[in-house]
Amino acid sequence: MPLTDGLVELPDDSEALKAAVRSLLVERSSLLRECDGARRRAEEHKQLAEEQARRANDLQVENLRLQLELDRYRKWCYGPRADRLQSSADLAQLLLNFAGEMDLKPVNPDDAPSRAEAPEEVRRVKRGKGRRNLAYFENLPVTTQV
Repeated sequence: MPLTDGLVELPDDSEALKAAVRSLLVERSSLLRECDGARRRAEEHKQLAEEQARRANDLQVENLRLQLELDRYRKWCYGPRADRLQSSADLAQLLLNFAGEMDLKPVNPDDAPSRAEAPEEVRRVKRGKGRRNLAYFENLPVTTQV
């Protein structure tokens, strides 16, 4: 089948024509299968994109909720002054200034722990199980109300 002026010369034999038509039908069916596969993949990608968009929206709502909760905790912790803070940078600057002021103040020697004293051990009292000895309660003061 040589090309002449951009057109294909068809053979005169009917068997050759049938074979050419069969090959074209096979090519067409394979192209249709590829097209269907591409459509399915496009639909799957579209569903995935929608799911990710929903997830992004949910995360954004969660972020806003946590931001609101953080602002409430700031107000509870720092009082009404936290209401005047416009952003987290303002709060950070406030804390930085506070830390600077604390560093400038002299330390009272009474507040500093002495190094000579050993830290006190915490004494734990183990309570026994069962009934208490009622004899220990006989020396308690008694008040009578009329």
